[in-house]
Amino acid sequence: MLLFFQQTLIIDEGFGTQDAAGCERLVADIQAIADDFAYLSGHPHTSPQSGVSDPY
Repeated sequence: MLLFFQQTLIIDEGFGTQDAAGCERLVADIQAIADDFAYLSGHPHTSPQSGVSDPY
């Protein structure tokens, strides 16, 4: 039997509490560690009114 362990990072609502500068830092941090994970799932829950573009 073969077992495959996938490294997954899920970020749920991590962006909604951040201002624009905080979101930019969070995106930069995620990009810095992205190669360490097989799958990344982000759920920003931001709205167009927030002034923050979708980081994905």
